[in-house]
Amino acid sequence: MKGHYTMQTEVKQTEDKQKTLRKVHQKGFSLISAKIHVSESEIAMQYPDYVSDWIETKPFKFQEILWDFGLDSTQEYVLQEVTSHRNRLGEQVTCGRYYGNERLDDDWIKSGYASQSAKDKALNNKLLDESYRARYETEDTQDYLERRDMYDKSNKD
Repeated sequence: MKGHYTMQTEVKQTEDKQKTLRKVHQKGFSLISAKIHVSESEIAMQYPDYVSDWIETKPFKFQEILWDFGLDSTQEYVLQEVTSHRNRLGEQVTCGRYYGNERLDDDWIKSGYASQSAKDKALNNKLLDESYRARYETEDTQDYLERRDMYDKSNKD
């Protein structure tokens, strides 16, 4: 993400997201948090000519690739630059990875690759929502925990 980033920007984004989540919940959509990571190592295995600047030089192709890996590229996603992590094959790698919402379309849910949280979210079941909320695995509780952690970190400085 480029540009000037301030605490006010963060607060504004958090407020906007909370309003959106309230609207989504009122419409009957699930708040279960179904997030996914797509490692650059996985992309490179499928596309040997992949280079990290595809996000800028081939944006439509790149979004299609993320979509194929299960990341909903129509929504916001972020690049977590050079992290040490395990990819989907269980290999320890050090590279970037993309983090965002998992796809919820029927093709993905029925593919066999969707996570259980994505399958549950696609059901839009309030009982499942409350079960996930009890485990702090809904989008609103995750946002709350992130804000709390940011507040704790800022008080330690």
